Amino acid sequence: MTQWKLPENLQDLLPAQAKKLETYRRQLLDLYENSGYQFIMPSLLEYEDSLNAHGKDLNLDTFKVVDQLSGKMMGVTSDLTTQASRMDAYLANNKTENKFCYAGPVIRTKASQGQSRELYQVGIEIIDVRLRRVELPKEVSESVYQRMEAERKSVANELRSEGF
Repeated sequence: MTQWKLPENLQDLLPAQAKKLETYRRQLLDLYENSGYQFIMPSLLEYEDSLNAHGKDLNLDTFKVVDQLSGKMMGVTSDLTTQASRMDAYLANNKTENKFCYAGPVIRTKASQGQSRELYQVGIEIIDVRLRRVELPKEVSESVYQRMEAERKSVANELRSEGF
């Protein structure tokens, strides 16, 4: 029954996987919001030129469609970071830093080996930080970096072991 087959490197999340992903998503978003981040929900579609306007070239990762209303090329979101930058521009007049958190699906034209092209991106962005420079002793910087790296690896390994 090929009519029910998904394109290569795409997958459905069945109930147990979907529940697990939603639990992780909710825990992360609650943590971010309790730390002062504002939740944003970027659009799934955006004009192609604005997806590449904020320092990241997403051209090769972005599925493209033609907007039937304007005739302009649009892209399906492949990275929410760029859209957070665009949304910050709407709030630029408030003269303060913006701390955003987000979670949502993204899709890429190509997948890393063994991974899905349809990903779920959760992240935070701090925009317009007014720090000039922070001088930490080298051992403190290294310790903080190693702890952050170990924590991220632990979470990534756990998710991989569960099929994500």
